[in-house]
Amino acid sequence: MSYGEYTDWVKAKEIYQERVKRAINSSNPIKSLDRIREDLQEAYDLTDYSNQQILEFYNNVKQLMLEQEVA
Repeated sequence: MSYGEYTDWVKAKEIYQERVKRAINSSNPIKSLDRIREDLQEAYDLTDYSNQQILEFYNNVKQLMLEQEVA
């Protein structure tokens, strides 16, 4: 990940974090989290090892989805 891509991700991560907070408090958190997951898949190449931070965030969103499903 280049420096420019990294700084773009840092800015985008803040937005995604806010979306996750709103999603968890929404009436349908699983659907909201799934939209975030899909957006991450479309916006970033998750198979590229240089996008490790993005992949970790993506996996955290998937984990939150599982936790919401169980709750």
